[in-house]
Amino acid sequence: MTGQELRKQFAVVSSWRGGLDLLWHWAAILGLVWAASAVGHWLGFVLAAVLVGGLQHGLINLAHEAWHRLCFKSKRVNDFVGGWFYCYAAGMPYYHDRNRHWAHHRLVGHHDDPDWINYCNEGRVPLARLMLFLIGRLLGGQLVLTAYSLLFRREARISVVSGTSKKGLPSSSAEWGRVVVCQAVLFGVFAAIGPWWSYFVLWVWPLASFASLFIAVRAYVEHAAEDDATTEERLYDFSPSTVEAFFISPCHFNYHALHHAYPNVPHYRLRRFKRAMCERGLAYPGRDMGGYLSFLIHEAWGIAAARTPKKATPHAASRPESDDKPATRQAA
Repeated sequence: MTGQELRKQFAVVSSWRGGLDLLWHWAAILGLVWAASAVGHWLGFVLAAVLVGGLQHGLINLAHEAWHRLCFKSKRVNDFVGGWFYCYAAGMPYYHDRNRHWAHHRLVGHHDDPDWINYCNEGRVPLARLMLFLIGRLLGGQLVLTAYSLLFRREARISVVSGTSKKGLPSSSAEWGRVVVCQAVLFGVFAAIGPWWSYFVLWVWPLASFASLFIAVRAYVEHAAEDDATTEERLYDFSPSTVEAFFISPCHFNYHALHHAYPNVPHYRLRRFKRAMCERGLAYPGRDMGGYLSFLIHEAWGIAAARTPKKATPHAASRPESDDKPATRQAA
């Protein structure tokens, strides 16, 4: 049996599980807003903000599931939930970022990958610059860059590469209008549960700070390597602790190499899929690593500390035709 044949057993979307993911994340977020408001102490709001940041990261990773149409069997329901409950709530355009992500699957490890800026070493060496980059994310740097791009460049911070946009989808301005509407609704919901300013303390702040940091760590580490590394050398699966899984790799994002090889397997089936692959001696491109933070300290930071700043030159590797195929040829 090959990996592609085994994949068919696990590439099954459960709308029930998709609904559970949706309810769990939003119930936890609104519960934290209520709890922090009930306690009324500033430490309670800080703790709630950190936890909400982890849950916001979960929403963004569920948006990623929706981009691959893995949340609900109905395409219409999948796109509606992925847009309004995940992307627009997190301040992201759904269709634009879906096209960008599909391009990432085709071009991972290449300089024209639209996500290359998230994991390349340029601007993150020597070690001090990597630390400043992560601190900048914690202090809201990504929110500033996004606002600057929208207000002055009139485009998203990471624009879709030429040729990936599709006709019949909402325009970029229409999507950002939806983001504004969604934020207005969230403001009203938060104000109904707690103080009127709870939206800013328990949604905008964690999204711009804690969630941004968690995403930056994950996005950098999951493809971090020397500038001339091959595509295969940029693919990893991680074994995070419970805390790391909640904050840095919610929704089983730690099986990242496996996801790149088989992007149409839902996140809740990846663990059993990987076990089945190992039991049958089937391989896929990528390496098994430990936790995210240990990787960051011992390997990614080592890369940054050992190099001097220079323009990145990605390795030229073969490119698959679509995101529904493995990033590289499977080893069966």
